[in-house]
Amino acid sequence: MNAEDVVAQLFAVRMGLQAPTDVPNGPVLRGYRDLFQVPRLMAYPQKTRLLAAAEGTRCAGVVMDVLLFLSQTMTRDAFQRELAKHPIARQHWVQYETKTTRTSSTMGGDSEQSMIAMEADVSRILSIMLSTKVKHQDMAMTLLDLVFGDRQMPLHANVIVAKEVLRVAKRTRPYKIPQWGLELLEEFITLSEIQLETEKMDSFNAPSVQTMAAYLDKRARGANKLNANWRMRYFTLDATELSYCKHDAEKLSQSKNPFLDKRKKGSVMLVRGMPVTPLNYSGKVSKRPYCIQVGSEKDRNSVIIDACTPVTQAQWINALSANIRRLDLDPRWLHYPRPSVYRMSVQGLLRYGLLYHHEKDPRHVPSHPLRLQETFKLDDKRLAFASVVSCARMNEWSRLEGMLNNQTQKKGTLFQTPSEATPVIGYGPILDVLTSHRAPLGLVSKVEALYAKHEAKKPGWTCREKANDGATGLEASPPRASVA
Repeated sequence: MNAEDVVAQLFAVRMGLQAPTDVPNGPVLRGYRDLFQVPRLMAYPQKTRLLAAAEGTRCAGVVMDVLLFLSQTMTRDAFQRELAKHPIARQHWVQYETKTTRTSSTMGGDSEQSMIAMEADVSRILSIMLSTKVKHQDMAMTLLDLVFGDRQMPLHANVIVAKEVLRVAKRTRPYKIPQWGLELLEEFITLSEIQLETEKMDSFNAPSVQTMAAYLDKRARGANKLNANWRMRYFTLDATELSYCKHDAEKLSQSKNPFLDKRKKGSVMLVRGMPVTPLNYSGKVSKRPYCIQVGSEKDRNSVIIDACTPVTQAQWINALSANIRRLDLDPRWLHYPRPSVYRMSVQGLLRYGLLYHHEKDPRHVPSHPLRLQETFKLDDKRLAFASVVSCARMNEWSRLEGMLNNQTQKKGTLFQTPSEATPVIGYGPILDVLTSHRAPLGLVSKVEALYAKHEAKKPGWTCREKANDGATGLEASPPRASVA
């Protein structure tokens, strides 16, 4: 069986034209693993003919079967020389290596070994493209696709790949990535690192509500340490309470036993500063090394539960501690649940910083609006308008009025430098935001007066709808800001 016959059989199987059992003589070929059963294919001339015949079929499955076989039976240099001769096969192999890199990035963790492996994968793809004489334009597209082509890749892995691509592109510049592409990579890396740092900090300081439910052993109240009485109970954790009863909700709803105990056996209200500690419990009869004590020993409402395994113990301790930390949160975090900042745009991260971090020290908060403005060179108008919209959405009219008072007194705010009495965006957009969000009438009247006073100077954005209404002879409606 020569190379052409092998490819014909693979193609027939791929197209469903011939079942593998219909082959009268020779080995049954279902995929690339079966090619090792053909001794004649081990000769170098047959391998070159095999790849040429596979490319002639224009079938991706056949081409990949042959490529996988050749990659394991040829030397690296010989295999890359063959890829250089066959552009379709080369394109399939680069896509295969790219997909393998993404898969390893998704499955790998934050360990140093996984990071080194991802960098090696990028270098391997680059070496393949260089040795097979891929066009510089195609090479640049492949490199950028490695970074931006898969949004399912974990963000930390995506940053590693982006840094490696940027490093090799800047080192030799043989890949013809345009300058805007290099700037895009740098901005993506900077933005992603800010997102990783912000998510790590805020997920600890302002965790989301943790809910858990499971059957756990509980030590009876009042039992001494040596003769403890343990009973299995169904524990339920919500934002403010840890409760327990004899049976879970499903059994309570499905049971037809009229004597089934459906009462809540007890509960522990979570309070600020409540200790949640692991406990290695040693009794007279048995040892329970993975217990959890909720509350202090002096507290009569404290409970001791046995998690049985270290994994379950850690899960319950983390969940309980997170809900207790939430009790100390600023009401803003509770009223506006925190979203994940991963994959946010610069504008989305700016709104996030204005909502949660505008009052904090910019030196300690990577997503502070002023730090974002400095890092990404945001325009003053963009930051000023985003600040106004953020105040309006949270109904913080006193804060917005204070910003306006400081501005009119030339003290300087996010609006403008202290030397100017007019916001950089003018009063028209501010008036538009106030009317659309139903601000207090006193504040609206104040901004209307400022708008009328400074309208002739036109220092900021114009009021689009008012201009349009005046042009058509219609009565002017409440002014709307032009955000174009």
